[in-house]
Amino acid sequence: MSYHKLWFRQTAKNLKLLHPYPEFSKIQGLVKSAMPQLITDLKAEGEDLNDPQVWWQALYMDALLLVENSAGESFKIAVGLQDKWKPALNAHRTISSPTFQKCRERLDIDQHWLFYVTSKYPYGEEVWIDLIYAQVDRDPPPSTCVLLDVDA
Repeated sequence: MSYHKLWFRQTAKNLKLLHPYPEFSKIQGLVKSAMPQLITDLKAEGEDLNDPQVWWQALYMDALLLVENSAGESFKIAVGLQDKWKPALNAHRTISSPTFQKCRERLDIDQHWLFYVTSKYPYGEEVWIDLIYAQVDRDPPPSTCVLLDVDA
């Protein structure tokens, strides 16, 4: 896990936004039924399918947040971080697919945000606060997925 991902998770935890992942067995069952090719790909890459982190990374979910907008509505948001533009675009295309949308619905996840991070250093809490709370007040696109450039 990259330092950006670790730092983001710690910041989300400090801000009391970090939400626990669903039960590992639920994720395994969901992926096995809805995305069997993903399991084949993970096996081919030699990934440890007993490691929950492998599954979350394959789903571009580096953290799960519970965020309240300015109207007082709570949203469960999957967050992925990417540090290269082309993989970020590919990940966005993948998570915007109908298959991923159905999986998010079955996991009660309202939105999926991908952050494109470019700094060599971790971003400060204030950057994440501004970005998260500005985004949660926007209407999501039909796919419920956005790719956001973190520009600090």
